[in-house]
Amino acid sequence: MLAPVLLVVARLLQGLSAGGEWSGSAAFMVEYAPESSRGLYGSWQQFSIVAGLLTGSAIGSVLGTVLSEDALNAWGWRIPFILGILVGLVGLYLRLRLEDTPAFQVIEEKHEVAQAPVKESFTAHWRESLTAIGFTIAWTVAYYILLTYMPTTCPKLWVCRSHWRSPPTPLVSWCSWCLSRSRVASPTASAGSGS
Repeated sequence: MLAPVLLVVARLLQGLSAGGEWSGSAAFMVEYAPESSRGLYGSWQQFSIVAGLLTGSAIGSVLGTVLSEDALNAWGWRIPFILGILVGLVGLYLRLRLEDTPAFQVIEEKHEVAQAPVKESFTAHWRESLTAIGFTIAWTVAYYILLTYMPTTCPKLWVCRSHWRSPPTPLVSWCSWCLSRSRVASPTASAGSGS
């Protein structure tokens, strides 16, 4: 009874940790990017997530193929967790060794670091904040529908077997390109406008 509870707690902690680091890592890469390539640099963060999902799926497939069911149930299931701990330690090492971005260092030197950044975001830039939240909700729902719901449920439905082809990747790429050109995705544009 304790094992499933610990597994759920570990997955919750993993999800909260990953969610907390997601925005920080995206901002980190975008702040280091040249202004004309922020969308491209920021997209590598999402690409790395998908690469991790594919790697984890590949490891699970290899273990399920190579190991017998008894070996997988006895000890093989621990291998992905051990690999995850190793990846986590590498991530922790990198996280502890990284310096702040040059853009943040400039703000810090000028003593302009917000004391309550979330409050300031919603009071000074409430339209941009709500736009970013709405966009994130929309693509997160689409992401989980495509990667979780569709692969498990769609093959069971006749309409999906005959019509489902692939995610609308060109549409998503085009939307990302458009947003990378807008004020919402450009911190210097909104800082320079005085809004």
